[in-house]
Amino acid sequence: FPVTITDLTDGDIVTTNTYSIYEGLISELQDQIEGDVKDPLNYPGYRAAGTRIRVLPAPITNVSVDLQITAYTGTDLVQLQSDLSTLATSFINSLDAGQPLFIAQYIDALMTDSRLENVKILSAGTNNLSPDIYPVTDRHILKAQTINIYVSVRR
Repeated sequence: FPVTITDLTDGDIVTTNTYSIYEGLISELQDQIEGDVKDPLNYPGYRAAGTRIRVLPAPITNVSVDLQITAYTGTDLVQLQSDLSTLATSFINSLDAGQPLFIAQYIDALMTDSRLENVKILSAGTNNLSPDIYPVTDRHILKAQTINIYVSVRR
């Protein structure tokens, strides 16, 4: 049946009852694997004859943590909180598929901000230090869901 789709941007996924249409990198990779007899130079195809390969996006494992930070006296706390929110989210979202979030590396990345005296990473909604966080499988990718930042200043 004909389907008309408008207002899609690169990377969008359209799902009907039983059929998904992938755009962007997923679509490009599928095209590379399948090949195109009209353009074999750019799309040579890599799958074996008689086989079917389906490219899917990596499943996401959402990560939520609380950051308990201590800033140096005189720090603009509103700006620090904003900057750390961006840095904390970017660090998690930059991890590759299957790569765990090692809390020591996370703290090191956050402590590059010279306005910080100390950082503790807590399991979301608790006072417990967070353990390292591992994706469910090597195919899963960790993505930041909620990062709460609690700021204090040493006096």
